[in-house]
Amino acid sequence: MGRPILLYGLAPLVNASFESDAGGTAPSGWDTSQSVNASQQVVADVFHSAGPGIPSARAMRQHVVDGTAGNKAVALQRFQLADVLAVLKAEGGELAAGAAFRPGLSEAMANGILKLAQYQGGTATIGSGTLLTPPASRSWVTAGPGWFLKWTAQEVHASCDWLELSLRYELVEPFVSGAFAWWDRVFCGGLVELQKRFRQWRPRTDPGLAINQGDGVAEIVRVRQVRSDVDVRLVNLLHGSDDELAVRRFVRWLETGTGFLAMWADSDDLTNAGRHYQRLAHVDDLRIDFPPGVLRRDYDFRFVAPAEGTG
Repeated sequence: MGRPILLYGLAPLVNASFESDAGGTAPSGWDTSQSVNASQQVVADVFHSAGPGIPSARAMRQHVVDGTAGNKAVALQRFQLADVLAVLKAEGGELAAGAAFRPGLSEAMANGILKLAQYQGGTATIGSGTLLTPPASRSWVTAGPGWFLKWTAQEVHASCDWLELSLRYELVEPFVSGAFAWWDRVFCGGLVELQKRFRQWRPRTDPGLAINQGDGVAEIVRVRQVRSDVDVRLVNLLHGSDDELAVRRFVRWLETGTGFLAMWADSDDLTNAGRHYQRLAHVDDLRIDFPPGVLRRDYDFRFVAPAEGTG
């Protein structure tokens, strides 16, 4: 079973699920200028759908045309995350990116690479500024066997101003004509990776209906889309433990920043029914308790998932 993972302060990625394009086209909003002899297009025959919440009908398929050394497919975006970077620079922790990934053949599992890069200075222009070496970095994979989640995480350099996230196909394993890689649902934000599971996970569906009452008549009207309200509780986090420090950084971001977050109650389950929400907002309802005895903390959060049902 996978561990809970939460990404907060989500990056303003454009077309992160490749829904803006018709099939057979290059992915709009992504810079592909670094590609060399690449096959890179949006397709509608293979995609990852997280369920009834925010469905997907397209993905990006990557490959290269042959086994010539140096061939690569690259789709890249550059952005800033001022609030998240400020918290991580001050208090430590990691920035992480995650993306749904499907390998066509075993070779594609290694050839499909999710990459983060940090830059000092520069502008919104891709590659501008000074490339920085992060203090530490790591990559891992969860879920499967059909769709996986590829992850990469880095500690933030003290001089980081700009971030670049890229989806890449490079020939780590030999070229095989059918070893396509599909990407869908890309996220980036501050990382809370927990060893301890949630004590409480309680979603409630709000169908968005209201009763309009008149003089002796009534009608049921829809006032908004279906949404879920999710109550989450973590208990007995030992003061100073890795989990408690990660949650404390998240609380600091809630106090100073704004933005959406994504949350997996189990990082091996990739659907709404499997307790994954990809667009959550925190409701102003945070409670921190100190149980008696050894210094520990209990955390209670409430989130709202606009346009995502619990199914």
